[in-house]
Amino acid sequence: MFWLKDPAVICIRETVLDDLIKRFRGIDKRQINYYDHPGLYRPKRVTKRTRQRVWLPYDGPTLCEPVFSAVAPLHPSSSVEIARQCGVCGNTVYKNFQGIEVSDSRERKPRVPGKGLFFKNCDLNGSDFFRPKYMGFRLCTRPVKDYIEEKGYTNVQFLEVGDILPD
Repeated sequence: MFWLKDPAVICIRETVLDDLIKRFRGIDKRQINYYDHPGLYRPKRVTKRTRQRVWLPYDGPTLCEPVFSAVAPLHPSSSVEIARQCGVCGNTVYKNFQGIEVSDSRERKPRVPGKGLFFKNCDLNGSDFFRPKYMGFRLCTRPVKDYIEEKGYTNVQFLEVGDILPD
C-alpha cells in the first residue's frame, strides 16, 4: 500500500483522472472553480520582471480534484502512537507513525519491514484508493502504483506505508 504524498489539494488533468476512475474503485472527481483577486489584471506585455503566475481565466487543460470516497479503519497491529481519542465520538488524533517510508528533499528512508499502517482486506470493500479513518493520508494499492508508473503519469510520489492483511 502506498501513500500519494501531496499538498493539501491535488489537481489532476481530467483525462488522467477519468482513466483512473474507469480502471479502479474508491475514487471520484470534483470540478475545480477558479477565483482571482478582483484587483489583479493580466499584464498587456509579459517581461522578465513580470511575476510568474497562472493568470485567470485559466486556459490550460481541464483540471479536477480527486475525491477518495473509501474510508478504512486502521488494524490494531499498525505501528502508530495515539495522541488522544474522544470517548464520545471515537475520533482519534495520531501523534507518530512508526516504520513508514519517509522522504524529503535530501534523503529517502525506506519502510521498516513489519511496521507501518495495516488494513484488513474486507474493510476496503474492493477499493483501490482509500483514506485511513481519522487521517488525511491518501492511499492506493500496488496495482494503482504500477499502472500509474506504466502509463508514465508524472508529478506524483509514492511512499510505502504498510500492507493490506488478508481476511
